[in-house]
Amino acid sequence: MPDPSAPSPAAAAVTLPEQEESLRAELIAALDHDLRTSLTTVLGALQTLARPDLAPADPDLAELLSSALAQAQRIRRLLDELPGAASPGPGRPLAAAELAYLIRAAAEAADGAVEVEVPAGLPPVRLSAAGLRRALAGILAKAAAQAATRVAVAADGPDCRITITREGDGSPSVSTGVGRLVAAMGGRTERTGNDETPGICLIFPADWGALPD
Repeated sequence: MPDPSAPSPAAAAVTLPEQEESLRAELIAALDHDLRTSLTTVLGALQTLARPDLAPADPDLAELLSSALAQAQRIRRLLDELPGAASPGPGRPLAAAELAYLIRAAAEAADGAVEVEVPAGLPPVRLSAAGLRRALAGILAKAAAQAATRVAVAADGPDCRITITREGDGSPSVSTGVGRLVAAMGGRTERTGNDETPGICLIFPADWGALPD
């Protein structure tokens, strides 16, 4: 006879995603704590060494210290975004100005020129802010280092299309991790552009709607 205390297959199917989400949240929390603890020590030491009375007189060492401090601060920002990027979900409505800000923030880390175009009249689009920034940063870091890059946002029926193009040969690449992140946000990627300006397009179901009061 079946064990009456055992969960039914239907109940197991319902609870499995919840268990996976709980385990993911615990892992992210533990990772965040360990990394943040170590980073606090490193960042504190770098900030101390960067003080005017302690800064190295050698220009090369001063530049190296400044670069290390900037990277440590960047890691801290990434840690702040880690929970949202790990489980991006559907996100919240983002106005055109906020969407443009997020794209420019993702482009800051890119070693090269990035042009951003977001129509002022674009309706609010429901996206995960942390997830989008991480996805774009992963693409732009390599694309902008190789050639001038452009990010353009457009409404296409029920979808929001974010197109990344660059000058020269070869389309911007999408890593497996970025592809999974885009998929977790409910989106997909496709090749676009032409031989002169090859590109990649991130397509998300926009859920166009008004901003909350």
